[in-house]
Amino acid sequence: MRKINQKEHYFYIDILRILACLCVIYMQCNRIADPYTDTSVYRQRMFVETIAYWAVPVFFYDIRSDSV
Repeated sequence: MRKINQKEHYFYIDILRILACLCVIYMQCNRIADPYTDTSVYRQRMFVETIAYWAVPVFFYDIRSDSV
């Protein structure tokens, strides 16, 4: 018996999900609320936070695409 409306599975979407989850977890664990200090550690954290920010819209888009 054939299934009707069977969706194709894209593995790159799985990789995108994993990366988005890791970035969102990182952003939740990052101590962004620390007061500003002019140190290299603070600048590195801000740089990684900026790079990881792409994951938020991707994460929510991915959740939406599964429910459709």
